[in-house]
Amino acid sequence: MDGREKANYRYANRTMNPFKYNKYISNKEDIKTSLPIFLYPIVVRETRYGGVYEGGSWFAYSGYGFPIEAIGDDCECADFWGSEASKKLGVGNTPNEAVEHLVQIYLRLEEEKENDE
Repeated sequence: MDGREKANYRYANRTMNPFKYNKYISNKEDIKTSLPIFLYPIVVRETRYGGVYEGGSWFAYSGYGFPIEAIGDDCECADFWGSEASKKLGVGNTPNEAVEHLVQIYLRLEEEKENDE
């Protein structure tokens, strides 16, 4: 097992995740039952306004660039959560729900890409 496989294995077997993991993600069918490693890193954060603009108490996003507008003041927050950028963030009443929603968004986008090809 090389370094990348070890890192994927460690990440996929973390106890805090709400999903059933495969040891390795080897094909597209595995993605439907596993947390897609392509979403790594996933960050889950409490929403600033408790769901008033966001639609839930927690949000999850994938990547390194934190969407600072998501927790800005009233105007910034309202503008961000009404924009297209917010459609790529998972939202839920619990951290697990936010991650599950993020994965659903990701899978829907993947299916749309496959249908376009």
